[in-house]
Amino acid sequence: MPDVSEIKILEKETLLSARIKFHQKAYADYLWRLFTIKDNMLLPYVEYLLEGKVEYDKKNDHQSWKNLIEKKEGLTSFLSTRVLMGRPLIFSEPNSYCFEAILDFFEKKHGWKKPDLLINVKKNLDNLSHLRNAIAHNYSGISVSKIESVLVEKTLPNKPNKIEAFNQMLCEYCAITEKDFGIYSIIAANIIKEMS
Repeated sequence: MPDVSEIKILEKETLLSARIKFHQKAYADYLWRLFTIKDNMLLPYVEYLLEGKVEYDKKNDHQSWKNLIEKKEGLTSFLSTRVLMGRPLIFSEPNSYCFEAILDFFEKKHGWKKPDLLINVKKNLDNLSHLRNAIAHNYSGISVSKIESVLVEKTLPNKPNKIEAFNQMLCEYCAITEKDFGIYSIIAANIIKEMS
């Protein structure tokens, strides 16, 4: 399995800030932060499977990316057969749709299996995509019930309500424990201590 420790630190910080926005009832900001996680969650798995670092290098026409995917026999031909919303998948530059297709390639051709928790988190974040598009134009009207209406119940832990279950699943995915929720009060106490 890939070393996800570095990206987990960033995901943890992002999720903690998303949870603050959720408790402030700033649901649009909560969703925006979740999509920062969604857009990057497949990256460490792709780098692990491709055995190299993914670089977004527009200046050099993404040549290092092209070299990386060409190293895996059959990958570029597999990617060239993929279709996204009725159009050929763009894989000439790194992107989250391409990352998903790469994971599919390794699953179908090499027997690699996506972790269940990754699949469940991604399913729910994918279902929240239309809300993200809606908030790009209108920050009002996003509510807990709207968020809950698109969550995939069968993927969620057994909890009294869907949003609590979803947030618990995100915490598990980001390896957040109860002690992490006190981190901001600890930081504030340290700042006050240093100022005294």
